[in-house]
Amino acid sequence: MTIKNIARTNALLFFFFWLLVLYAGADHPPPPGFIFIILLILACALPVYYRVPTYINWQLTGKEHRFLFVLRDGFLAGLTVAFITMLSFAGRVILGGGVDGIPSLGETLIWFAVLAGMGIVNAVVIYFANVFFVNRSIRH
Repeated sequence: MTIKNIARTNALLFFFFWLLVLYAGADHPPPPGFIFIILLILACALPVYYRVPTYINWQLTGKEHRFLFVLRDGFLAGLTVAFITMLSFAGRVILGGGVDGIPSLGETLIWFAVLAGMGIVNAVVIYFANVFFVNRSIRH
């Protein structure tokens, strides 16, 4: 399997995993705004596709501090998603889209912390899954 195929598989698995998780938590049928969630998941799958070859390369070359870089990637990705969703929320508040109120500073900080943490978890899982498969393919 080529690195491009590995990256594509990672991105597709990421997309469908998060689509299923978020669909399971949505109202049924999902509201029309769920398309925004689908587009956001797709937008998140693209960096997965582009970052996986880098992670594989780091493992194969033994790059120093690679795990710290993975943590950084996940943290920044999570913060980016938190920021995008907050912008969306702010837009709905400004346009009067039926939002119940503006979140407090504490709620906002919790939102950013949770999504930064989830970004880290995603990056670590993606990194170690690929390390496992790369190491396994080298031995065989």
